[in-house]
Amino acid sequence: MPILHQYQDKRGWYVRTVIDNAIITFQLTSIGAQRLLEAGGKDGRRFRRSALFELYRSGEAFTHGTGPGVIEAQEKGQIELDFTNDPEPESIFPRCSLCGSLDDLHLVELCQEIADSAAIYCLQCRKRSALSIDTSIPLRFVNRGVLEKLLEYKGTVMLDASVTAFRESLARAFKEKWDKFAETKIQRKKVAQTALFEKDERQKRLI
Repeated sequence: MPILHQYQDKRGWYVRTVIDNAIITFQLTSIGAQRLLEAGGKDGRRFRRSALFELYRSGEAFTHGTGPGVIEAQEKGQIELDFTNDPEPESIFPRCSLCGSLDDLHLVELCQEIADSAAIYCLQCRKRSALSIDTSIPLRFVNRGVLEKLLEYKGTVMLDASVTAFRESLARAFKEKWDKFAETKIQRKKVAQTALFEKDERQKRLI
């Protein structure tokens, strides 16, 4: 599971997690740090990977070009101990289709001879493929609606595995939020019904 850390100078917060057997450090914006702290976060406290994904997807957690750090042999056991038992898989995070980087990702449409395709590229891979890229959107701006509309408007029929995985993660996040919203509405309805029933009982006793 990701772990929240405070910088030694007390001026900010960052998160460390393990993805593909490599340490990834995410910097946090002030808003991202505030959200974690308001949710009960403290220095050294573990939290759900899904929460980090939401911050990452909104641009409030970012890698800042630092990339992954290889886990040294002497600290590997401790890192694995710290990050086990997370219910969300590491694959929840999108990566560059070509190099696997998590830094500065864009959803890109590639013009190809057979059919246009969609992929996720980091900055360096976008530079190398600039001539074949027709559309490029920062991934933090791509939600479920934007992605579906883009694919429909562009008529894109070929999706890279990274885009397919990202599409599925957006669908899961949407379903989880909708289920939570529906559950809240049911609970409110039950409370309202109970209050009405109790009121009726009180009225009967007064008659």
